[in-house]
Amino acid sequence: MALATSVALSAEEARKIKVLIVTGGHGFDQKAFLGMFEGQDDLAPAHAPQKDHCEFLEDISNWPYDAIVQYHLAQNISEKRRANFFALMDKGVGILTLHHALSAFQGWADYRTIIGGRSYLRPTEEGGVKYPQTTDRGGVSYTAHIADPDHPIARGLKDFAIEKDEPYLRYVINPASHVILTTDCPVSDKAIGWVHPCRKARTVYLQPGHGGATFQNPPYRTLILRAIRWVAGRLPE
Repeated sequence: MALATSVALSAEEARKIKVLIVTGGHGFDQKAFLGMFEGQDDLAPAHAPQKDHCEFLEDISNWPYDAIVQYHLAQNISEKRRANFFALMDKGVGILTLHHALSAFQGWADYRTIIGGRSYLRPTEEGGVKYPQTTDRGGVSYTAHIADPDHPIARGLKDFAIEKDEPYLRYVINPASHVILTTDCPVSDKAIGWVHPCRKARTVYLQPGHGGATFQNPPYRTLILRAIRWVAGRLPE
């Protein structure tokens, strides 16, 4: 009986979505942020703080995760780790990128193809196009609008308030990105959430996510959890 119970528990664990939560390079409310991923029967989260070189991408030979949550501001990434990032996506590993991770890897132009957009920490020229510096403003409250109520991530949700967050203005979005969340906030660009195809992976970006007030916001938490399930291929269409 004990052996049968052990096997059953192992099978149950195997069905869970294994999520790697990558942080580093930017301060955050760790307890409130990580608390969003705890207590979910179908998730097995693991926290991976990084120094500034995306160490989690150094060796992917025994990669166990179904999805990656990016909440870091890493800038340094070697050619090997860039290649490994794309290799994971070729295997179908999903990517959820949050808030300031839109500004990661300023020196890697291809990062924009992964997450479907980019913000700029300084005026930048890429591919012959000049982009202004992205600006931010803290402590701003605004309304998030559901732009695609038919998408599985947003289905059934209504417009909701975001309290005391940090919106961004003047970032870019790839034409292939599909917007699912918008705002009319004057200090934010309109699109604040989108899905984006890259290789064999699903990716999602959500701009809100600066602090505890947002992490404890029920509709936002619903979006986060659904986004993880969607990029991992576990959310019904």
